[in-house]
Amino acid sequence: MSQGIRAAVRARRWMIAGLVVSVLGNRLMDGGVDSLTAAGVFPVAWIVVATSAGKVIEFGLPLYARILQRWSPDSALIVEDALEGGLGVVAVLAIAAWPDREVPALLAYLSVMLFLYPVADIADEFYGAKLAEVSPDHALSFNASLYAWLGVLGFVVAVPVGALLAGVSVQAMIIINVLLSTSGMVLRLHARRKFPVDPLVDADPDEFSVAGQSQSVRRFLHDMFRSGPASPAVALVLQMIGGLTGHLVLLWVASTAASPAPGAMAVVLLVFGVASTVGPLLSKRIARLLPTPSLLMVTAVLSALNLAWFTVALFVGSADFTVGLAFVFLNVTLNKLRTVVLETHRQTFFSGSQYSRVMSWSYAAGAAGTLLGVQLAFVLGAASNPEWSVLAALVMWLAVAFVVRSRLRPTGRDAQSAEA
Repeated sequence: MSQGIRAAVRARRWMIAGLVVSVLGNRLMDGGVDSLTAAGVFPVAWIVVATSAGKVIEFGLPLYARILQRWSPDSALIVEDALEGGLGVVAVLAIAAWPDREVPALLAYLSVMLFLYPVADIADEFYGAKLAEVSPDHALSFNASLYAWLGVLGFVVAVPVGALLAGVSVQAMIIINVLLSTSGMVLRLHARRKFPVDPLVDADPDEFSVAGQSQSVRRFLHDMFRSGPASPAVALVLQMIGGLTGHLVLLWVASTAASPAPGAMAVVLLVFGVASTVGPLLSKRIARLLPTPSLLMVTAVLSALNLAWFTVALFVGSADFTVGLAFVFLNVTLNKLRTVVLETHRQTFFSGSQYSRVMSWSYAAGAAGTLLGVQLAFVLGAASNPEWSVLAALVMWLAVAFVVRSRLRPTGRDAQSAEA
């Protein structure tokens, strides 16, 4: 192993630690907000507004990407953590100065944070892309380890702790988030010293013609609709499927327990968290055995089969709490496995501004897909009976299951293509 690769491996581990610690603070805040909402401190409308606003902000990710692609990804992550910690300090001081305005101060803090989260999402993707330039295996290990740690620590540890802290002290909850953000910044600084990462692009000559004109509409539309399984068009459909089989279906599963209560929902979320850890861990092993097109096909078929048997169980009336938990575990495991494979594929297959464009527009299209999927699930009554919602998800899966090969941008009259 060369010295450069050793440095990249060490930096990757420090960066994963920094990312996990930083995101744990965000999960902590999520659990606290849910707890405050359940206690009546926060208006229920905040959950709806914040979720919708977060998705709307994601529509602007292509703009975020155009700016951040000329920044070093690790530097962007360090600055984001510093801003998050600084804003937390301001929120704590504001609450200390005006204790009777604790809720408005916390809402203002959370509102500003919504605009910072995309910076971390995009810079994290760009960092993985830079690791892929060293070795595709580095990108796979980075993505798989990150998702696995966030699954178990985020959902199983941080969210419940945040819910408990919110009942004790809102200031304490924010202070811990500040400490976690600061710790993440320190870890990322150490990673940058070990292996500094350059910006994603300095200049991409393929983006301009000889006359200096910007890229053609043809190239843009190719990246949006014909760039393969990682394309924004496929991301739209996949996230619609996620919305159809997501939160509302989890609520239905909890309602089928013998004693529907908070404890039942806790079990459902625990299964969700475990599956969110198992999927990435499996991806790290399986991706080294199968080529990407084959792996994507296998996950598509297995996901379709999982939706098919659960649809049958729903229509014949044999779906109970145990059956629902089995579906959730398999659904989340396969989805997380595919997500890691797709992110790694996107980082290793595309490059420069094309990668930035495909990645950022995939996030934006995914946000639209989530909103559409959740709305459709609500119209289909997924919270009370998810059979039609799951059936719609199955039909959508079959529509994209065979999209497993990517294509590079067209150059001139001929489109350059390559297998994934």
